[in-house]
Amino acid sequence: MRDRTHHRMIGLRAVVLTLVLVSLAACATKPVLVAYDGAVSRSRSVFVATSRNVLGGDPPAYGGARAARVHLAEYAVSIPPQRAPGDLRLPSGDPDPETDFLTHGTETFEGEAGFIAAVNRALAPLAAAERHITLYVHGYNTGFATSVLRAAQVAEDYRLKGPVVVFSWPSAERPTHYVYDRDSTLYSRDQFVQTLKALAKTRATGINVMAHSMGGFLVMEGLNRLALGGDRATLGKVAAVALAEPDIDLDVFRTQVAGIDLRRLGLVVLVSERDRMLQLSSFVAGGLPRLGEPENLETLRRLGVIVVDVSNFSDGTLGEHNAFQRSPELLEMIASGKLASALQTGREGQNLMVGALNAVGTVALAVAYFPYELAQ
Repeated sequence: MRDRTHHRMIGLRAVVLTLVLVSLAACATKPVLVAYDGAVSRSRSVFVATSRNVLGGDPPAYGGARAARVHLAEYAVSIPPQRAPGDLRLPSGDPDPETDFLTHGTETFEGEAGFIAAVNRALAPLAAAERHITLYVHGYNTGFATSVLRAAQVAEDYRLKGPVVVFSWPSAERPTHYVYDRDSTLYSRDQFVQTLKALAKTRATGINVMAHSMGGFLVMEGLNRLALGGDRATLGKVAAVALAEPDIDLDVFRTQVAGIDLRRLGLVVLVSERDRMLQLSSFVAGGLPRLGEPENLETLRRLGVIVVDVSNFSDGTLGEHNAFQRSPELLEMIASGKLASALQTGREGQNLMVGALNAVGTVALAVAYFPYELAQ
């Protein structure tokens, strides 16, 4: 009887938390792309490949419905200097490039050739070692505008030198449409693969894929398709994959990586015990933990995955699902190279404590777990 009551209380708390998070998300203002034709102090180019439907407008926007083909574009996004790392500031009145993220130029491409040429122009000034493309894939409940602006914000806060491309799949941008979003990732697998193949044809020396939440599920489905199809040329261009708090079932993940050589591909999974959104996803899935929850640490390690526990970093929200793109301390650690340097010092069987400094002291990055197969 006591166990039954305990499980009922856990279920009740999960339901209450779901209602709170959904109500907060429903009340939040949805970001839009705001055009600005004046001078800006700093700008980032964001290339876009999307499987969303075309809405039109100026700047052109895309919706939550599914398109029959990939649409390609490039947005110039102004980066406001008056903000903290991780802050995605949007205009509340007249747009101000000193404080707000704005667009100040857009180009659409009718075909792949023009898109590839534009990416090559962005790569041209860089040294060979820096000619890496970052392909960013957003997560659940994310609109098109948010995906573009977040890609710009992450590129700026990570201090990326190479071009950033966002693959924006058709999320409904509604917290109640979880199943629709999951189906949209499955719908978008071929378009994601097509995008990776196009980027592999550029003059980039490598492609780094960064995916958040449900976007990680789409990325792994796409990589699995490439592996099953024997497309070594495209897979060979993928230098590293980072899955931030991925919403993936562990058994499904095992099938996704079955044909992928993890000894060559650097696969990093960021997990957090703070993440309430993944806890809700786990509850919906019948209590099975998601890949981004710490319960899977040792299993992932044995598979050959580098697992980094970021539980000590907060994103400042109730859901705690966005530390990799909102926590100033974690952003600084990644941007400065401290995290990469710490990972490179690992040894087989070792759990590594690493830290980052902020204004008030040391922020621990919990434990970085090194895979048995990859650590030397």
